[in-house]
Amino acid sequence: MSKMRYSGSLFTPPKKHSPLPLILLMVLILLILSISVPNLLLNTHVITESASITIPSLPSSMEGFRIVVLSDLHGAFFGPNQQFLLEEISRQKYNVICVVGDICDNNGNPRALVRLLGQLPENTTVFFIPGDEDPNPLRSEPDASVDAREDYILQLESAGAVYLDAPQRVTIGKHTVWFSPESIFTLDLPNAETTAQRRLQELYKEPFSPQNEAWIRATEYQLDRLSRIREAQRVMTADDIQVALTHVPLSETSLRELHDAYKDGQSIYISSVSLVIAGHYNAGQWRLPGGGALWVPEGFSLRNTGFFPSDVGLTGIQTVLGITQYISSGLGASRLYPGLMGSFRLFNQPRISILTLTRKLNGN
Repeated sequence: MSKMRYSGSLFTPPKKHSPLPLILLMVLILLILSISVPNLLLNTHVITESASITIPSLPSSMEGFRIVVLSDLHGAFFGPNQQFLLEEISRQKYNVICVVGDICDNNGNPRALVRLLGQLPENTTVFFIPGDEDPNPLRSEPDASVDAREDYILQLESAGAVYLDAPQRVTIGKHTVWFSPESIFTLDLPNAETTAQRRLQELYKEPFSPQNEAWIRATEYQLDRLSRIREAQRVMTADDIQVALTHVPLSETSLRELHDAYKDGQSIYISSVSLVIAGHYNAGQWRLPGGGALWVPEGFSLRNTGFFPSDVGLTGIQTVLGITQYISSGLGASRLYPGLMGSFRLFNQPRISILTLTRKLNGN
């Protein structure tokens, strides 16, 4: 006989609990596992996306010039000792590697890229620029170091990379590709030199202090940088190819302004930029399976933000008035995305890019 429980003056049978909440919980757990486990595997392994960049003025000797692009590493490791990342790069034939910012981990440590640099073939040309989530590249506070550059910049340079704060050339035969930080293309060089010289003279007149010494080091470094920019400008020719590196992609308006800077020879540079390489957005960080970005914050300098934005200006190729901008999908996860979105990539496998320069239209 089943047990009865007393309720008031009546005996009633015990209530049977519905299994529905437990079933729903199990379904939710299975759903989370079905998403997280494959996504974890996706985020561990790196793939390559390729693009052909048409430059009509490209010298024939530079046909097929290849650039490997790494962006938004954010201190991430891919396999033991960066094995998976190194293997993917090693599969490519390339002339130069460009690292376009957001290199360090949350503590400002560049060890993830340093580890990779230590395993690349000797004499590999690697250029890098800082990102908006990296520490400031120059010291502004008193420090025991006598170098104006921050420790992470020095570590990367010691590992074999070149800090791209002024134009650097790569020569194939008699022709040259210049790699430069995007900011120098709109730089008023004479005015910047005059301002830095005046500032240095003022600092020399002030009483000695550790802070004053730090400012002097930083200003002297800036003057040296401006001198290197001027020397590069002096030897550039009209046949040279210009590639600009920027962490945050240029807006369509900025690309138009960059193009207009060369009208009537108003730019200090002889020829215009053929290619801008950027990163920053991580292709939206969270993407729909087989589809586009789920959501992009309004704070990003994009025409389309919010839910389900277009990929134009977010990732891939964008061309404005003959200037091509390539935006890398990136490798790690940016903290600029809010909440849980800032912790990992979703259905957005980490990517390196291989850009091939060609005179052929549409790569044909």
